[in-house]
Amino acid sequence: MGAAGAAILFGPIRARVSAEIDRRFRRDRLHYVAALGEIGDAVRAVREPEALAREVAERVAEAVRATGARLRIEPRTHGEEPIVHTVGQVPPVSEGTVEIPVESDGARVALLSVGPRAGGDLFSREDRDLLRALAAELAVALENARAFHTIASMSRDLERQNVEIRGLRDRLEDENQFLRTMIEREIEEGTIVGRSAVVRELRKTLARLGASDAS
Repeated sequence: MGAAGAAILFGPIRARVSAEIDRRFRRDRLHYVAALGEIGDAVRAVREPEALAREVAERVAEAVRATGARLRIEPRTHGEEPIVHTVGQVPPVSEGTVEIPVESDGARVALLSVGPRAGGDLFSREDRDLLRALAAELAVALENARAFHTIASMSRDLERQNVEIRGLRDRLEDENQFLRTMIEREIEEGTIVGRSAVVRELRKTLARLGASDAS
């Protein structure tokens, strides 16, 4: 069979295969863009850094059909541990993993690692651009989650202090009621003097209250 005959025979097949590949590519691309857009919408509602790391890793791995994904949130202060959540398998970069830094004010605040695609397809330049766009949204979402976490922690501390204050107030009221009862009894009996039991008890109570204030 000559070249002309081969072209006539295989030309229509090649055209159909090419058209099918194009349709699959466009379909996957639309799914990819829509899924990453949904992730951006979802993470803006997350209120804790730990939950953010979990949400991003799980959704990104599913959206791009990767073997796995990981989000590592960097610590803000010395001695603080990073927050890391991994889903699936995320091999080294040399084995096809893509790493996208998440930056805020020029500093890296997190690192998004996406494992190879399960089907073996490589990440294109457009894929990486979409992941970088998602990383920009993650930076804002992480800042919001950290702010909410700080406010929630302060609120819990304030509530705990209020509980302690209410407990001290109740103790003080009990002590006052006890002393009033003793003083009234001593007055009725005419025995209240500088060395009486009620005076000694009053001094002990004042000492206890002083110790409570100091602590």
